[in-house]
Amino acid sequence: MAYAKNTTVPVDRSLGAIKDTLKRYGAEGFLHAEQGGKSILRFTYRGICLGFEMLTAESDEMDAKEERRRWRVLLLLIKAKLEVIDSGVSTFEEQFFSDIIMPGGVRIGSQAKQQITKMLETGKPVNLLPML
Repeated sequence: MAYAKNTTVPVDRSLGAIKDTLKRYGAEGFLHAEQGGKSILRFTYRGICLGFEMLTAESDEMDAKEERRRWRVLLLLIKAKLEVIDSGVSTFEEQFFSDIIMPGGVRIGSQAKQQITKMLETGKPVNLLPML
């Protein structure tokens, strides 16, 4: 089952809703950019730069309908993360660790994924600390 699979909500409206949600929970410094079939979303929450990236319809890997759906999914994800933090169900670190943007603009989750893939391929443990 795909959430929002029949949505007609334009991407710009979903972006506006994401920005409004982030502001409501105290985030600052909202940034959105698109280039080369990729959409980048950045914001500051609790003094830490966070971000999400996803393909756009220009990437030739999806159509406009799927792009609209994915923006609705991202809105749902961000609302859920912020609400569980605000409600005390979870912590900021648990919800956004992999989304933290490190110096150089790389997400921690992307770096960790590379290290974990290497570990699984070689069968040897890798030191995750150098990525920080």
